[in-house]
Amino acid sequence: MCRLDAGACWYLPPEAEAAELLVVQGSLQASGRPGGDALAAEGYVVLDRAISAPPWVAAEPTLIYLRSRLRQAPALPALEAHWWQLAARQAGQPRRPRWRGGGPGG
Repeated sequence: MCRLDAGACWYLPPEAEAAELLVVQGSLQASGRPGGDALAAEGYVVLDRAISAPPWVAAEPTLIYLRSRLRQAPALPALEAHWWQLAARQAGQPRRPRWRGGGPGG
């Protein structure tokens, strides 16, 4: 979890090959893109350094969940490597999650 103040930038860390980012509260705006993609609460994106990883700017105080991949996919356990390979196909395309949690067990 990471909390960003309004106007703060989040960059893919230099040691990370990729990251998944979920906005818990607040909103983010992709900088350096025409029209700038936006992520509101529950917005989700996978960023892959090999494709593109622009900085994201908090439009307001924002709380994000992030998970980084620090190694190349072949160095990961098979299922984890497979997940990142599938996720990379949609890297950089913000989307809203298709799931909705309803409490314990879904």
